Amino acid sequence: MTLSVGAASTVVFATDVGARGGSERRLSNQAAPVSDGGRAQRPRIRTLYPVFGAAPGARRCGDDPDGGDGHITCQTDNRSVKYYMDSHGSRRLEKSDRKAVRNAMRSYRRTDLSVRYDRNPDFTGSSETDVVYQEGSRHVSSSKDGVTWCDDAAGVHTFKCDQQYVRIRGNGVYRRPIACHETGHAIGLVHGDNANPSISKHAKKLGCMTTPSRYPKPRRLNRRNINYGF
Repeated sequence: MTLSVGAASTVVFATDVGARGGSERRLSNQAAPVSDGGRAQRPRIRTLYPVFGAAPGARRCGDDPDGGDGHITCQTDNRSVKYYMDSHGSRRLEKSDRKAVRNAMRSYRRTDLSVRYDRNPDFTGSSETDVVYQEGSRHVSSSKDGVTWCDDAAGVHTFKCDQQYVRIRGNGVYRRPIACHETGHAIGLVHGDNANPSISKHAKKLGCMTTPSRYPKPRRLNRRNINYGF
């Protein structure tokens, strides 16, 4: 992995080229292979890193208003991710919604994250449940299917968040691809056009982080960035 420090002391991720048996097209900003003691090294590209590796000058994580402020600037604060699906009131998840979230979270278990459901969620204190899922459209832009926001930032000098909320529309919208997509934001992944350098937000290598969400799970590129970030 390659680290690059920007104006805001941000981290730039590097990921291996060749996720499909070395057949990936080389990007224009890709560094040429280098030699290490006579041994050729695989070329690397920088792409799709989590929010704390966003473009230099990116804002630190802060407490967002209900529904967020339209910017993804936070990442869950540890690799042990506890999640809860709202079970009461107007924000509760229906059976099909819950299935979508469970399947999405199962996909993230293939990373270095430790994912488990929290049957007794904490909404205050130092050990809050990391991600809370809701159904609804309140404060969800008409152009979006869902939003992710930080309810309790871990500190003004970090990109970490102690508790994040995911709210997705109902009526058939709450499906695995969008659940996977918003979960990706909660753990720090961004859209392709928000990465630095950017790539197409429709690129298949983004898995469920494509915009709009078309794929049901993260792909190899997502998993590598997650593992490096935790």
